[in-house]
Amino acid sequence: MADFIFQHGGMVGGYIWDELIEAVETRGSDHRFLKLDVPGCGTKRGLDPHDFSFEAMIDGLLADIDACGFNDALLVGHSQGGTVLPRLAEARPKLFEKLIYIACIAPDPGSSIVAAARAEEDPDAPPMTIMDRLINLYCNDMDVPTTKAFLAKLGGGDVWPPEAQEATDWRYDHLEAIASTYILCDRDAILPPERQQASINNLHIDKVLNIDSGHQPMISRPEELADMLLAEVS
Repeated sequence: MADFIFQHGGMVGGYIWDELIEAVETRGSDHRFLKLDVPGCGTKRGLDPHDFSFEAMIDGLLADIDACGFNDALLVGHSQGGTVLPRLAEARPKLFEKLIYIACIAPDPGSSIVAAARAEEDPDAPPMTIMDRLINLYCNDMDVPTTKAFLAKLGGGDVWPPEAQEATDWRYDHLEAIASTYILCDRDAILPPERQQASINNLHIDKVLNIDSGHQPMISRPEELADMLLAEVS
């Protein structure tokens, strides 16, 4: 048995892991799961994200982990969750057996997520509706029913604390002391492989695995991703 703690990315909440957790459970395992939510997302949509600093957000996530009583957990993060895992591991280095990053972003020290996104915007790109942008970036490997189901989940207004978007004080050196795996999404339209590789370099990753998916493999490839996670259990 292993304890899995899941940290979601931007624009979603902990519910994004439901299909993946179901896929793990159908394999007959006896694992335990905790889905974290940052203020303003998922089960914490009722909290005003503007009321939380980045450090307060981290403290709240640690309190959620303490309340569940997990030890030697596998801490799994996705996308913007890559900014959270290093801080949790820094605060409680003995709490996590391994960090598993899925298409995670790990900004260079001194750079914010917002600044990095603006720097990569193409001013000559043709204008798109919000829906077309979501489909192109998030759903490029999904069939029509899966795309519709995924987009329906985005209607709840999940918003991270603004300070989490603007933070620049990233620290990674302590990650050399903890086991880590990065699952690189080969067809990711939001974080192309070269951007994921830059994050891999910052995060001191021990092992890189590839999955033939877009940015949301927990939605488009839950069975395959479940097998990959279970293979990481000691």
